[in-house]
Amino acid sequence: MCPLPLPSVEIKAPADKFQEDLGTKNVPISNICPDKVASCELLEGDWGKEDSVIFRNHFLDGNARVGKELFEAIDLDKNSVNWKVIEGDILQYYKSLNSSFQATPTILKPYVF
Repeated sequence: MCPLPLPSVEIKAPADKFQEDLGTKNVPISNICPDKVASCELLEGDWGKEDSVIFRNHFLDGNARVGKELFEAIDLDKNSVNWKVIEGDILQYYKSLNSSFQATPTILKPYVF
């Protein structure tokens, strides 16, 4: 497996709020970025809990895609979430795909890595 470099993205929200909204709550991400995510539904488990499974309808390069994702680790102290794709269009191109994000507060501005 070859990891890709991680981009740093500046956000205008506290790190813990960002992690809470995207990692532990049923926040309608399709309302936040409708050009990227059409819908997201919980299939197994509970929102914000490890081993939960979600189904996501999203867009990649303007094309509709689907994916089923398993949340493997959620660390509230580090504002991080790790998940892997277990079904979906992207697995036509990759044997496996694991993703993560960590929201890290800075003195002046919060960043996501």
